[in-house]
Amino acid sequence: MMEYEYFKRFAPTRKENETNKEKCAVIYTRVSSKEQLTNDSLDTQYKECTSFALKNGFKVKKYFGGVFESAKSDEDRKEFRAMLNYVTNEKNKIGAIICFNYDRFSRTGLQAIEIISLLQRHSIKVYSAINTFDPESIEGKVMLTMTLLQANISNVNKSLDTKRKMREKMSNGIWVHNCPRGYARDEKKNIYITKEGEHIREGFKMLLQGFSPTEIQRFLLLKGLRINTKRWAEIFRNPFYCGIMLSNSLDYKPAEGKHPKLVSVKEFKRVMEILNRHEHPKNADFIVNHGVPLKGYLKCANCGTKFTGYLNRTKKKHYYICNNKECRSNVSAVKANQEFVEHLQNMVPRSIASPLIAKRLEELFIELDNINSKDIQSNENELASVKSKINLLADKLLAGVVSNDLFKEKLGELEFEKERLEALLEKQRINLSNPKEIVRKCVRYVRESPFLWQNEGFAVKRRVQQTTFKGDIYYDKKNSRYRTKDVNYLFHIINLITASYGNKKADLSLKIVNKSASVPWAGVEPARV
Repeated sequence: MMEYEYFKRFAPTRKENETNKEKCAVIYTRVSSKEQLTNDSLDTQYKECTSFALKNGFKVKKYFGGVFESAKSDEDRKEFRAMLNYVTNEKNKIGAIICFNYDRFSRTGLQAIEIISLLQRHSIKVYSAINTFDPESIEGKVMLTMTLLQANISNVNKSLDTKRKMREKMSNGIWVHNCPRGYARDEKKNIYITKEGEHIREGFKMLLQGFSPTEIQRFLLLKGLRINTKRWAEIFRNPFYCGIMLSNSLDYKPAEGKHPKLVSVKEFKRVMEILNRHEHPKNADFIVNHGVPLKGYLKCANCGTKFTGYLNRTKKKHYYICNNKECRSNVSAVKANQEFVEHLQNMVPRSIASPLIAKRLEELFIELDNINSKDIQSNENELASVKSKINLLADKLLAGVVSNDLFKEKLGELEFEKERLEALLEKQRINLSNPKEIVRKCVRYVRESPFLWQNEGFAVKRRVQQTTFKGDIYYDKKNSRYRTKDVNYLFHIINLITASYGNKKADLSLKIVNKSASVPWAGVEPARV
C-alpha cells in the first residue's frame, strides 16, 4: 500500500498571514429608511451577524453600516463604499464580509454580482448570516447569483410600486417630494407654512407693490431671512407657492395641490407679468440703479427700443441710452428725470382741489356702479352655470359616461371660461360703500403723483410709473418731451371733468367718458384751468 503521508511534505504550505486573513472579517448592516431605525431591525442584524462570526471562527475587525442606506444604487451609499475601500486595502487583511442577508449587501443585481467578483479577486468572500449555502461551491455561486438577481427584481418592483403610489397621491393634490423653502411637514406629514414662508409671502406682496427683488432681499434680511436675489428669482417663478404642483411624477403636467398657498393664482400671474415686463440680467441679480428710475420703462421715440441706464464714472453722472446700436440716442438722467416730473405735473389740472371735481367724480363712480350691477349679476349667473357644468362633468366621469380624455378636454374649456368670468367680475366690482373716501384718495393720488415721483425713493418712483402708465413711456430727445399711451383712466376722467367747466352744456355722461377714453392719446397735453 502506497504511503501518501510521505508526499505531503512536498505540498505548498500556506503562509500564516493568508490563514489569518481568511478568518478576519467585517460586518455590514443597513436599513432602507429612517423609519426602520426606530425598530429592532439593526439590532437583529447585528446579533445574527456576530453570532455567525463566532460560530464560524471569524475575528470581526470592524463594523460598517448601522444607518439607513437605500440599496437601489451602490455609488450613493457612503458606508458601503467605505467598507469596500477598507476590505480591498491589503494592509487590513480582510477575508470576509458578513451581512444579515444578501439583499442587505446590495439590490443592484448584475452590478452586485460584479462587485462580489471583484472582491473574490481580492480573496474576499461575502457571507450571509441566515443563508446556509457555501458561496464558494458551484451550487452556492448559482444560489448567490439567483439571490442577488431576485433582490434586484424585488427592488425594481418596489420602485415601480412606490412611483405608482406617488403618482396617485400627486393626482389627489398631495405633494410627495421635499417641501420648497417656506414649507415644512408636521408629525402627520401635513404641509404647513413656516415663519420663513410668511416672510416669503411678504416678498411676493412687496414685488406686487413695486419693490425690486434687491430691495426685498435687503428688507427681509433685517428680519432674519437670508435669501439672495438669484434665489428670490427662482422663488417668484415657482408655481408651488400659488398652489400649483409640477413634478416628474405627473410628467410635469400642472395639478392643483392641497397645500396652503402663499399667494393666489391671480397674484402669481401678476408677478410673472412684472418679471416678464422688466427683464433683468441673466444672473437674476436685479441690479438697482437709483439714478435712472425710468430704466426698463423708457423707450426711444425715434426707433422704439428701450433705454438702459449707466453711470459715467469720469463725469460721475447718470445717463439714459438707447439699446439700439444704430441709434444709441442718449440723454442726461438729470434732464430726462426733470422733464418727466414736468410731464406728470402737466397731467394734473390746477383746479383739481376744487370740490366740484370731487362731487362730479363721485357721481360718475355711482353711475358706473349702477351700470355695472346689471352686468355683474349677468356674469355671476353665467359663472354659477359654468361651475355647475364642471360639477356635472365630474359626476359623469365617475359614472363612466365620459372618457378620461374627453373629461380633460371639456374641463380645460370650462376652467378657461371660469377664469375669464372671474377676471371680468374682479374688474367690474367696485366697492362704493364709502364713495367720498374713495374719491378723496383718488384725487389725492392724482394731485400728489408728481411730488411723490420727484421726492420719494426708488421703489415709490417705480410704483408711480406702474400705476400711472399701463403702457410704454416714449421719450423724444429732439423735442425734449414724453409721449405716453394707456394712461390711468382716473387721470383721463379728471381732465375731462376739468375741461367741461368751460362749457356748462357739455355732456359728461359715463357714455361720453368711456367713448373718449377708448381713443389712444398721441401725447398727454391736458387743458390747464
